[in-house]
Amino acid sequence: MLLNTLKSPITLINLAELGIDTQEVQGCISKEYQNYEPDNYLLRQNKVSLLKSQFSRQELDGIDPNVWMGIYEGVIADSDLPALLPGVSDETLEKVSELRPTRYRLVSEFEIARDGDWSINRVPRKGFAQPQALITGPGVDYRIFAREFKELPDSMYDTNLNRILAHLSEQIGRKHESVQKIEAVVHHTIIRYEHGQISTNSPEGIHQDGADYILSALVIERNNIGGGTSIIYGSDRKTPIFECELQVGQGIMQPDLGTDLWHEVTPIHLLDESKPGYRASIGVDIKLVE
Repeated sequence: MLLNTLKSPITLINLAELGIDTQEVQGCISKEYQNYEPDNYLLRQNKVSLLKSQFSRQELDGIDPNVWMGIYEGVIADSDLPALLPGVSDETLEKVSELRPTRYRLVSEFEIARDGDWSINRVPRKGFAQPQALITGPGVDYRIFAREFKELPDSMYDTNLNRILAHLSEQIGRKHESVQKIEAVVHHTIIRYEHGQISTNSPEGIHQDGADYILSALVIERNNIGGGTSIIYGSDRKTPIFECELQVGQGIMQPDLGTDLWHEVTPIHLLDESKPGYRASIGVDIKLVE
């Protein structure tokens, strides 16, 4: 059985249906793209993956796990790798040094309380970790470790973002009458295509985020790209039950933690190889506080 329990439907969000001007949202956000910060955690994770691919399972068992964590945490530099991993070829070391960021992001946090209507209060960001996140494959899920991301500039916290959070809160409130408070972490994200690299917003593959609810990839802009298809799976973690290449103004709201739902988004690719391409989106991790 693909779905044993489903505490809330999978909902396709459309900004136009909420009375929000998609072009206005895109215009306000796109002018701030230069303020997004590279996700160097993902960059270093990609370096670890490339390096690990050069070793057999037996060889990997003989390497101190602290080496991989040191690379991920930025403590071990590229220049340290020949001494720590003497079996890696110069060609691979060069490829590692040539890797570029594919994800850029900003983060903001909110406490939302039920007081007749929902009252939305922005709070200072904390270190972001997903201790209840899950992946289907072997290996380390680096999302369980705390990460620090640049905070969303005040200029980007506007009426439209407030209306999106209010809508999510109202939807959850109807389904959970006892919930009086919601904690939300908002991720403004850009995935940029880099030649020779996998550019995706779910490098962990099929996964759960470990949040009670998520707003998955509310798309703000698709520029010269194909792909970026959102796929939701049932309990077998391999049979798609929903699949959609979200267009601008569309996103998916779904329950996550403790459900039979798993999801991923496919990599993007360029439509015109001579031009850059990227996908900008907003994601929200939601925790219910009874």
